[in-house]
Formats: sequence, C-alpha cells, structure tokens
Amino acid sequence: MSLMRLEQITKRFGSGDQQTTALKQIDLTIEKGQFIGLTGPSGSGKTTLLTIMGSLQSPSDGQLYFKDQEIGHLTEKERSALRFNDFGFILQSSNLVSFLTVSEQFELVDRLRKTAGPNKADDLLKELGVLDQCRQYPASLSGGQRQRVAIARALYGQPALIFADEPTASLDSKRAIQVAEQLSAITKKTGQTIVMVSHDERVLAYTDQVYIMRDGQLTDK
Repeated sequence: MSLMRLEQITKRFGSGDQQTTALKQIDLTIEKGQFIGLTGPSGSGKTTLLTIMGSLQSPSDGQLYFKDQEIGHLTEKERSALRFNDFGFILQSSNLVSFLTVSEQFELVDRLRKTAGPNKADDLLKELGVLDQCRQYPASLSGGQRQRVAIARALYGQPALIFADEPTASLDSKRAIQVAEQLSAITKKTGQTIVMVSHDERVLAYTDQVYIMRDGQLTDK
C-alpha cells in the first residue's frame, strides 16, 4: 500500500475566457520513507500541487488517496483531523504564533493533541541550532531562526507526511544544507515522508527523487 497516490489530478481556476489550468492530469505515487523534491519555474504549479496533496484545497478533477483512502470522500471534519494528525506543514512564512515563546509553540501542540509529541522538542531544537532561543518570542528571532523553529514544530508530532514549501529559502547556504541533511536523515530514521518544493539544487541533492513541474505537468528529472 502506497502512502499517497495521485490519479489524474487537475486544477483549474476561474471560468469562461478567464479560466486557467494550473495542474494537468498529474499522476504520482509516494511511498513511506521517501524524501521527494519538487522543482520547476515560478508559476509552474508546484505550490498548488503541494496544497492539494496536503488537503488544503481540492482538485477540480482526479482522485487523491492517502493510505488507499480517497480524501475527496472525507467530510471537512475528517480532512481537518487528517491534516492535524497525519500531515505536517513547513511554509515559506514560518507561521509561528506571535505571542508564544519557542517552547510554548510545542506546548500548544501538546494541548491540542492532548498528548506529548513522540519527538522531544529540545532535541529537535538542538539539532536545528535554536535551542538557546527556546524562551524567546518569534519577533525577536531572525528569519532563519523562525524557519528552523517552524521546521522543528512540523516534525514534533512525527506526522506520516510532511509538506515543505521552500523550507530553506530564508537560510544561509551552510544552514540550508544542514537542514537538508537533517530532513534526509529523518526519513531514514523514522520512516516519515517529506515532499519538498525547492529551487536550490544543493538542497535537492539530498532527496531520493526529484520531479520537475513545467506548465502544470509533472516529469521525472
């Protein structure tokens, strides 16, 4: 059983003469423990594909399966639970809660889940080089530090599938490569799966498979 399967996924925006097709009949199978890279020109459909895979928006046509269950048949409550329990998101904007310290970001996750995460927050923060900032608020962190905290938070609950949109864009070259190495090691160690959008060839070098988006179509690199 594959972890996620996309069959003929198409996404259209607008209507009539204003209609555009962002994704064109995408087929893709993702297995547990893979580190997948998505790259391609700006506007080619990478982020649209990522948000559909993460059930943040629905396709116009086609089917999306997670562990052989078609997501389109789920209620909104069930999709919300799926996003919270099984998916993790690392976005270009770090999406941290502004009035919570770094440590409190993880405590909030525990309260919402009603259980502590299987990973230790301090261990993740240490690996990502931001443990010393655990009592600071997001506003007092650099952009790179905020992004590394967001990466740690996404990994904290050990979701089965993590969607990362340019997760190293705000990091310097040395730190970006370190993060790529860590994400790769995580897939090998825990069996978690990561789908990452990136333009950085040095970061993509750590993935198991790279796909290229061009004009809404997906091809192997």
